[in-house]
Amino acid sequence: MTLLVMPTLSCNFKCLYCYNRLLGKNVPEFTKYDPETLAAKAITLAKTINHQEIVLHGGEPLLWNIKHLHKFMDIISKAGYRIAIQTNGSLITDKHIQLFRKYNVSVGVSIDGFPDIGYARGLYNERGEPLISKEVNERIVSNVLRNIEKLVKNGINVGVIIVLSKYNFGDDSKIDRLAEFIKYLRKIGVTSGRLNPVFGFGRIEPYELSWKDLLYGYKLLWYKIRDLGVSYSPYVDISKALLGNFRDVVCWFHGCGFFDSFVWTITPYGTIAPCDRALGFGKIPLRADIYNNPIANSKIRVYALLQTELKNSRNGHIHRGGCPSESPNGDWRHPSRFWRTWDELIEFMSEEIRKIIPNIKLPNNYPNKLEFVEKIDRGCAWNIWRGGFACPQSR
Repeated sequence: MTLLVMPTLSCNFKCLYCYNRLLGKNVPEFTKYDPETLAAKAITLAKTINHQEIVLHGGEPLLWNIKHLHKFMDIISKAGYRIAIQTNGSLITDKHIQLFRKYNVSVGVSIDGFPDIGYARGLYNERGEPLISKEVNERIVSNVLRNIEKLVKNGINVGVIIVLSKYNFGDDSKIDRLAEFIKYLRKIGVTSGRLNPVFGFGRIEPYELSWKDLLYGYKLLWYKIRDLGVSYSPYVDISKALLGNFRDVVCWFHGCGFFDSFVWTITPYGTIAPCDRALGFGKIPLRADIYNNPIANSKIRVYALLQTELKNSRNGHIHRGGCPSESPNGDWRHPSRFWRTWDELIEFMSEEIRKIIPNIKLPNNYPNKLEFVEKIDRGCAWNIWRGGFACPQSR
């Protein structure tokens, strides 16, 4: 489970692929709630879903007044919850760093590479045309890199989200450059992150990678960074799943639904919404009240896909169709447009694992995929040495 709190959906950037732009003029500049009320809502929801970490998200959460940030974090911390924040990194000041240190905040920074390949982040109009020069954009990205270095030097845990597009993953030279960027991050002390494929409608479509190009890039990048001692999704999540740890994998591979996702979001309106990716559809959907509904918990979307579009998928029981927000034409009833990438990348990673442990019994290509999903969801554990399941006895 992930619990996001959005004090604002506004942002000082207008990134090429941002989904929040579709919300139009109905986006409030900031939450209508004071930090005390918003913190109370977050704590109540955290108790409901039994979650231990609260993530400030947006929009750009650092647009919120620092006094409000301070009060919010103080209440959350005293209630015994961990705090994280996801930011574009451009607004970080020394006062923010002091705040992060005081409350042991984990900081996620969204950045797509060195300035020459990280150009999708910045300021664009609705037609996808840059609002500033490339040189100014590169200065902005360089400032974010300096802020990351300051965070690390101050002992703050930093991870990154890198969004993959034709800008930074479109050919061998760009993949080489991205590998250099990950090596640079490793050198300054950032060792973990996510490599998320860009997806969307309208202005970003020309820069979206095909599933084959995405797969090619993932494989090539793997060989360039695998010995760095870093932990990046999707490699780490696929490895966890193949080794039997299905509980801690990224939400994409959990069999997420659109209205019953593994992400809970408190919006600036105070409403409870599903995953923030759902905002890409141009409105804020209310989360269905189905947390304890046995029909929802049976993961209908996954079972349906495994008998239809994923029937001949070798590893559909591992990736479960991927993120519903990535589905073609926005129809979440279908698997992710990248499901073939996940299918082949799981096969690739299984071969890499077997090179190290030849006799290991991995669950990819399991013959009965419906049975596999049912047993995992029932709490059965996959035995990587013997193969097969060890299931809890029913009461």
